[in-house]
Amino acid sequence: MSIPIVRTVAELRSIVSAWRREGLKVAVVPTMGALDEGHLSLVRAALEQFLDNHG
Repeated sequence: MSIPIVRTVAELRSIVSAWRREGLKVAVVPTMGALDEGHLSLVRAALEQFLDNHG
C-alpha cells in the first residue's frame, strides 16, 4: 500500500471520497510547503495507527 501525495483540492476530494466509500478514515498533516521533524512525527504516528488497524 502506498500513501498518496496530493497536490490539488480536486485530487484530494476524489481520493477522500473513495476512501470514505470504503469506510476508511483520513489522516492529514498540513504543511506550509516544507516538512520538518514535527510534521514527520505526525506522519509516522498516522502511519503507525493505520498499520495497527489495517496491517
